[in-house]
Formats: sequence, C-alpha cells, structure tokens
Amino acid sequence: MISIIIPVGDGRLNNLRCVMKSLEWQTLQDYEVILSSDGKDDLSEFQDDNILWLHNKSRTKNLGAVNRNIGVDHAFSDCLVFLDSDVLLEKHALEHYWDDFVNYENRGVAGRYEWLPPQPVTPDVLEREWDNIISGKYRPDPPPYSHNVGPDSRTELFESVNQDQTFLSYPTCLNLLSGNMMVSRYVFDCVGGFDEDMTNGIDGEFALRMCKCGFSMSLDQRIRGYHLYHERTLQKDWQDPRPILIAKYHSDDSWIGRMKTFGR
Repeated sequence: MISIIIPVGDGRLNNLRCVMKSLEWQTLQDYEVILSSDGKDDLSEFQDDNILWLHNKSRTKNLGAVNRNIGVDHAFSDCLVFLDSDVLLEKHALEHYWDDFVNYENRGVAGRYEWLPPQPVTPDVLEREWDNIISGKYRPDPPPYSHNVGPDSRTELFESVNQDQTFLSYPTCLNLLSGNMMVSRYVFDCVGGFDEDMTNGIDGEFALRMCKCGFSMSLDQRIRGYHLYHERTLQKDWQDPRPILIAKYHSDDSWIGRMKTFGR
C-alpha cells in the first residue's frame, strides 16, 4: 500500500477534485489518501474507505509542514507519497513510486513537476480531454510572464547538482519537492519530518537535511506530475528561501553528490 499525503488550503476544491480524479485512474490502486486541511472548506465529499480527511486547526506554525507531518502520523503505509492539491499524476506514477520504494527504500524520490498553462479544467473536462490538457493544448490562453510557467522545473536542478553546482542556486525547485515526492517512513523518521518552525523553503530544507543524514534524493523522470494553473502561479510576493537555507547550511557541502537523476 502507498499512503498519499495531500495538504489542502482554502479555495482549492476544483483543483483537488481534478487531482483525486487522476488518482482514480492510477494503474496501481492499492493506496490510501490523507487530506490534511487547515482551512474552512468542507472536504467531506472526498471521504471514502481509502480517504481520510484531517482538519488541522493550528495556525501558529508553518501549515505546509504541519499538514504534511500530521498526515504522516495517520498514514498506514511505510511508503509515503507527498502530493500537492493542484498536481495531477500521470496514470503510471504510483506504480513507478512503488517500484522505487521496493528497490530504493532508503532514498527519497521526486517526480517531475511540469507547469500547465491557463486552461479551464474541471473533473468532467479532465475525463474527456486528458491528453490535450497535459500537453497544454486544451483551449490554452497565452500564459502571462512568470518564473512558474514552463516545463519540468527539476531536471536542471538534479543534473547541475551532479556536476557539483550548488543546490541553493535553484530557488524555484526548493519549494517544489514535496509537491510530488516519495520517501519511506524510515527515512522520514530519521530526518525528523518537515521543520514546522521554518517560514519558507521547507521542502528544500527537508531534502538537504535528508542528504546530511546520509540518504540520497533522486529524480525519477518516469513519474510525471502536472501543476494546474491558478492565480497563485503568478504570485509576486514569492519569497526566495535561499537566505534561510544558506544561513542554516553555510560552508557545508556534505549533501553534494547525493542527488541523482534516473528513469529517463
């Protein structure tokens, strides 16, 4: 079994419905979904035998970290997949994640994170137009300028790290790892989960701490996640997490060489 942890904020119901639809089509169906919410939206429509809705009322810490950690606390499986509530998974994704878990249990694995242009996507449209939607050809509007619109944002990161260039040079990627990522419970527990006291960059910080603990982080390009466009894609007040991470990990390159690309 795979446990899929999805943190959910307010106003994401349509995107979440699309994400859940993409999970219905997975070739591997032995999974549970934990929806960890800090908002006011009623998620009871998603409750099922393999879906758990947790309502986290804490607003005192980094909710992205809190919701993920709480989700893990309620997960049954040792194979933990973290997925954002606006990322569609290609139908073989869970099958590949399980394969990676069996073969690389003590390694974190990130899937691709591809940005879709503006498209009017609903679950019904998704069912009819999947191929056109993931290729960006379903009545796309011209995407406005943004550093968050484009193809996979991870490949360059992992290939550059393999050439011993610093991870911290790629701020966009630092905040995306847990949007489509798998780790074993053993690795998660050894690392100590996501840092609930950090204000930004929790995904990148988790990956760096994991590598410092002696584990590896890999990119499996067979696993494709498609980020649905929404207004936050153009967020102008995006905070660069590098100063926080540099302050925490300055002059320490022990993690370099532990990030690999495979599955081309």
